[in-house]
Order: sequence, then C-alpha cells, then structure tokens
Amino acid sequence: MGITRGNYNNQISQRGLGGYTLCERCNNNTGSWYGGAFIEWARQSMNILEYTENQPSLYYRFRIFPVRVIKQIACMMFSVNTDEFRCHHQDLVKFVLNREEHYLNPAIKFFAFYNAEGFRMSGGMVKVKTNSFNMDSLEGIGESVDRMRTKIETHHALSELGFPPLGYVLTFDSEPPHSRLVDISYFAKYRYDDLCSIELRLPVLPVDSPYPTDYRSRQELEAP
Repeated sequence: MGITRGNYNNQISQRGLGGYTLCERCNNNTGSWYGGAFIEWARQSMNILEYTENQPSLYYRFRIFPVRVIKQIACMMFSVNTDEFRCHHQDLVKFVLNREEHYLNPAIKFFAFYNAEGFRMSGGMVKVKTNSFNMDSLEGIGESVDRMRTKIETHHALSELGFPPLGYVLTFDSEPPHSRLVDISYFAKYRYDDLCSIELRLPVLPVDSPYPTDYRSRQELEAP
C-alpha cells in the first residue's frame, strides 16, 4: 500500500521505541534535545513520499538540524540493543549525552533510506554475510580462461531499524552492507544549533524480509 495522504497516524508517541537502555533521566534529556528535530525530519520525509507517490527519484532539500537528527537515531539504536551494547560503545554514549558534542568516531557509520511501509528492527549488532561476484579475465597454465566468476563473501556487524517513513542502519568498522544505502554520518559534524539545508537522494527500500539489510521485494521473496 505504501504511504498515501491520510493513511498514517500523525500522533507523537512519548514512549519512543518502548525501551530504556539509557537511564530514564537521560532518555528524557535526549528526547527534549533531539526529539523535535527528528520529528521534523520525519515529517519532511513523509511529505516527499506522499508527493512522489512513494517513488522519489531526485535530490530533495531538507531543512533540518543534522546533528540533532543523527543523535536521535543513535538513541533509537540504543533502544533496540542491550545494555551490553551501551557498555561496549561508550564513545557513542558520550556523543548522545553531551548535546554540544559534534564528533563521531569515523569507524561508526549511519545510513538511511526511505521506508514507505513495514517495520523491522534488528538489534544486538547482528552479523550479516553478503555475497557478490567478481568477473575477472584470467590466464591459466596451458589454457586461457576468458572470464571466471569468483564468489566474494563480506561480513558486516550492524543494527537496523525501520518504520515509515525512514529506515536506518548503524555499522562499526564495516563497509556499507548494501550499495544503495546513503551515508548520513556527516550529520555529526554540525553543531547543535546549526539549522541547515541538505540535499539528499534516498532510495526507497522494502523491508518485507525478516533479515536485516535484505531489501528484496515481496515478489522477489515469493518467487520460486
């Protein structure tokens, strides 16, 4: 069905994702610091999906507070993970609990995409294996091998959450787990009060599969 005018709930949930992996006071602070900016980012994304009938193909301009948006995304990643995740990533805890902090470890990457329908959350920094194929021209001993198909396996440690109108992927020390994901990690370089115009061309990716970063359509999943 996707997003159409009037078919989504425009009310704000005060409980967020329903979990407290930061303390309650910290959750309340981050909500007041970043929540409003995140809602505005989501509202603009929803408007784009409505305007394009869930088929955006161009760069669209967002008027947002980038660092507030990415810090709220980080807070949501804490909510879909465990206390162990928080303990192992104190640099990310520092990033969200100090609202003036605007440095993100380069090993930490945030990616975004439009999510026109469906919900998916994968916590615990799940490990995902992706396969690709490399076509090379090789010359063997005594014979010529023109083109050989070589299987390449890549492993990713990541968390993902998706609910309309957007989805997000967080990785540590890992290449992008999918070629169409858009890196928004640079949002972290802005200061708290920086209101910016940023142009983004985000893809619409389905989340019908139960597996993180598997963006096959329902038809592809049901194909024999």
